[in-house]
Amino acid sequence: MATAPVDSRKSAEQELGGRVIAGQLGRYRVEGAGWLGGGSSANVFLAMNEYTMERVAVKAIDRYQIEESARKRELLTRELNIATKLKHPNIINLMEVIFDENYVMLIMELANGGELYNAVKDGAMAEPRAQWVFHQIVSALDYCHSNGVCHRDLKLENLMLVGADEQVKVTDFGLSKDCSIHSQPVRPFPAHTPAPPPPPRKASRTPAGGGRSVGGGGG
Repeated sequence: MATAPVDSRKSAEQELGGRVIAGQLGRYRVEGAGWLGGGSSANVFLAMNEYTMERVAVKAIDRYQIEESARKRELLTRELNIATKLKHPNIINLMEVIFDENYVMLIMELANGGELYNAVKDGAMAEPRAQWVFHQIVSALDYCHSNGVCHRDLKLENLMLVGADEQVKVTDFGLSKDCSIHSQPVRPFPAHTPAPPPPPRKASRTPAGGGRSVGGGGG
């Protein structure tokens, strides 16, 4: 996922899985100290489109791991198909996909405000700010569901922020389901990724008549 701000621990020549991502990826150049985040099979880097001077996020996925795992191939294909289908102001934009001998690289819109998790980990948002963020999330999910797509991995780490007005961007559709294409799973598997405990919340009044909360993994 396209996280920010930049982590200075990695240089312009980025290493993943024992191989190196060169500074130049077609018309995109990975910037110095441009590692944004990642995991065991993929990392995300900050890059510059040298034609437009636009900063983007490059999600570099280890091609060897994809080729060795039918499950990972399925999830990547699913993510690409759905990300190409969905166009909404509150969904991260997939601009281009680049293949080389070592990586599949997803060129994505840069979410320079980082994860929503970082915005709430030290305390609750003020109500007007929380309403604005929640409104955008609902708008994105309504659009997804109207197009037959269920995210199935919605959590704070997959909700990104952009700009001073905190535009929300839903990202990471690897576990999502397109009802027009995908069948039911042939065996049970978790429809979410493990996540850290939610940030502590201050006690609040329960609405009259009780209330219900939305749990993790929704969407």
